[in-house]
Amino acid sequence: MENKKLGGAVRISNVAIKSGLLIKYFLIIISLAAFISVFDSKISMCAENSREIVDSLGRKVLVPKKVGKVIALNSALRFICYAGAGDLIVAVENIDKNYIDTRAYTAALEDKIKELPVIGEGGINHSHDIEKIISLKPDVIFEAFNDLKQIDMLQKRTGIPVISLCYGDSSWCSEEIFLNSLKVAGAVLDRETKSTELAKFIEILNDDLKNRISSIKIRKKVYIGGVSYRGAQAVTSTDSRYMPFIKAGAENVVSYISDNSHVFLDREKIFEWQPEYIFIDGGGMQITADDYAKNSKYYHALNAVRDDKVFCTLPSVFYFINVETLYINAYFIGKILYPEKFADIDFPKKSAEIYNMFVGKDCYDRMSKQYNAPGKVIFKDDKLKAEILFGK
Repeated sequence: MENKKLGGAVRISNVAIKSGLLIKYFLIIISLAAFISVFDSKISMCAENSREIVDSLGRKVLVPKKVGKVIALNSALRFICYAGAGDLIVAVENIDKNYIDTRAYTAALEDKIKELPVIGEGGINHSHDIEKIISLKPDVIFEAFNDLKQIDMLQKRTGIPVISLCYGDSSWCSEEIFLNSLKVAGAVLDRETKSTELAKFIEILNDDLKNRISSIKIRKKVYIGGVSYRGAQAVTSTDSRYMPFIKAGAENVVSYISDNSHVFLDREKIFEWQPEYIFIDGGGMQITADDYAKNSKYYHALNAVRDDKVFCTLPSVFYFINVETLYINAYFIGKILYPEKFADIDFPKKSAEIYNMFVGKDCYDRMSKQYNAPGKVIFKDDKLKAEILFGK
């Protein structure tokens, strides 16, 4: 009897337990359904306040309809400035804060940049302070180094939409790719008008340059050295697809070597080619001067040096491409190679026009004094220096 009673109690107890579990499961299901309902409504609310943007890598990214705060990493601040949205930046990288005079966009945004917190060093292989980025609550993060893995990781870690912008592919600057990224930035930032105006201005510059060089039959052979690549470089660092040479109707002696823009050469190749004109990028002037002090005989064996046809340009590369400088340098090179075709160009005035359209400020005097460029390169004894040709 005892056992039977005990067995019955056990059976009753098991039923009770099962009933309790069923009730718990039922309550969990109801709670889960309620959570899903709330989550769905949040998603739908989120979708109502968002729009889809396709960035330069073809990624589809949901961004807020109204963007009020942004952070730009990996040289993307240049695009934000070009789009006329510097007022939306809430933090900067050290490379943009500490080297104001080296680029037009940092010079134009100087007052804003000085008051902003720093969220990383900037540049290749430098990490960012993710916690600080999250704490600043930007609506969108922009970047311009185009590392898909890093972009996806950044978006997952911050929970903030990341938009990738791009300057070019195998060429450091492709106008088509650049203009598409400018359009993307304008769309995200609600600055389509400014982006469209800049695109039209670039078209006007291109038409003007094309008309000036259209009748040139024999193109001058030229070389650009001292082009920065992950830092300042000497005369053997060059660009096989240097846009200002193309725009100014020059024949780049390096153009056949590589489809990629940047090339490191053996110095004997320059001697072998003997370009009629040599241009030194302002970013590489000091290293080139140091090299000249050690190897002056080599330089004086170059025809361009002997014929006094060596010039210094404004830096086209500093934390990636200074796009406005490409057009400024095109006009400078055009005036040097084909003065009769560019005789009507007041160079400081033209530069000011280009700077104003790109960054909203005339930076010519500041940039030219920083680099002693555009100018003439003087070789004397064991010293090399640049003298500004077109001062205000």
